[in-house]
Amino acid sequence: MRYLTIIFCSVLVLFYFHQAEAGIIHVPGDASTIQAGIDSATMGDTVLLADGTFAGPGNRDIDFRGKAIIVQSESGNPDACIIDCQGAGRGFYLHSGEGLESVLRKVTITNGSAGRGGGIVCFESSPTISYCTIVGNSAEGGGGIFCSQSSPTISNCTIINNTSVGGGGIACSLSSPHITSCAIMSNTAEWWLFNDGNNTAPEYGRQIPYGSGGGILCMDSSNATIFDCIIANNLAEAMMTGGVGAGICCGNSAPTIANCTIESNRAGGPGFGGGIACSGNPPIIMYCTIANNAGRSGGGIACYQNFPMIANCTITRNIAYQGGGIYCYDCDIAGDITHCILWADSTEEIYVYSGAPPNVTYCDVKGGWPDIGNIDCCPMFCDPYSGNYHLAENSCCVGAGQGGVDIGAFGIGCLAYICGDANGDGVINSADVVYLINYLFKGGPAPDPLWSGDVNCDEIINSADVAYLIDYLFKGGPPPGY
Repeated sequence: MRYLTIIFCSVLVLFYFHQAEAGIIHVPGDASTIQAGIDSATMGDTVLLADGTFAGPGNRDIDFRGKAIIVQSESGNPDACIIDCQGAGRGFYLHSGEGLESVLRKVTITNGSAGRGGGIVCFESSPTISYCTIVGNSAEGGGGIFCSQSSPTISNCTIINNTSVGGGGIACSLSSPHITSCAIMSNTAEWWLFNDGNNTAPEYGRQIPYGSGGGILCMDSSNATIFDCIIANNLAEAMMTGGVGAGICCGNSAPTIANCTIESNRAGGPGFGGGIACSGNPPIIMYCTIANNAGRSGGGIACYQNFPMIANCTITRNIAYQGGGIYCYDCDIAGDITHCILWADSTEEIYVYSGAPPNVTYCDVKGGWPDIGNIDCCPMFCDPYSGNYHLAENSCCVGAGQGGVDIGAFGIGCLAYICGDANGDGVINSADVVYLINYLFKGGPAPDPLWSGDVNCDEIINSADVAYLIDYLFKGGPPPGY
């Protein structure tokens, strides 16, 4: 026992000695460049970067050299601490087995240009990258970040305006990154930007599919976790075949995508999957809002061969020639869609080109679907114009799921209202027609709440609502909200 006590006390002494020795290295105060600061650091040290712009040799292609250290801005403001790669390399090259204790945070990386990972490459490393802004970088794969055989944690980052052949924001191969609370926006994957013929470094992996994953590309069994992210306004474009997965592209990968907003992404040309495209291994998609995306096939989600598991999602206002909401091609294994809202997508909510139709249960599907527990009625969102897809208290989706759960990504978020009761007097009559006309054409007050004026429940208030209300009141047409 005495021997064990001595060992334990020795370990404690060594631990506290190390803690006391952990130091802070200021750049440029103690070291002239970021790389010099890292080179002089030992395990547990922090390299603090002063506010300003770091550029030139030693401030790009920065290598942690496998060290468990923290590199961050001294002020904690990423906008004030900028690593400018000047188009001559990437920001960070992490390839020496870095783990979660190797931390990069609160810096901006911009103007990077490289074969893979314009901003950051992770090869056989799994660092922590948090509170960083990665903007305006370019690469053949992973304009912002490229991961190969790595599982980094990427959290609270803004990844914006990066470009690549595939994975405009993030690309991963044989990797399982954890991507949480990030804004991945306005990134572009375009096939004609680069030539992928001469890259032989080991981190490059397989050739990147052209024009795929404007926001995120997961390929080669990359089972990422994508949680609580905003993935918006990304573009996937390919000159001949069309862009694939403008928001997220999953190629033979099965990421888990949860609590995300996937909005206003576009798969250009004869594109496949404006919001999400998946083939091979099926992903899991839950509690997501997939809205206002566009592609030729599958405005919201496009699937090839295997169908994802989709639960508690709100899929709305997506546009495609086939399958505005969801498109299935050659899906031989029927997937499951449950407790979802599929509404106001154009052309149709679910389109099965070939293969087995999905199992759709306890969903609100515009136009209906024959499986168990499905309904076809206006979901009565609180304010879809501003992206608020919570439900009114009297929505037909409240408590309509299996066991009395709510349908869609969100529960109740606003008071009850009556579709068609534009003037808010509790009844639907000709006064509401006059009220809507005054609002739309004469500068009159808006309906209160606003969405009581969406009489035909297409998430737009316009003259079609006036015509619908007149048809209901005077011509025996269907009631408001249907």
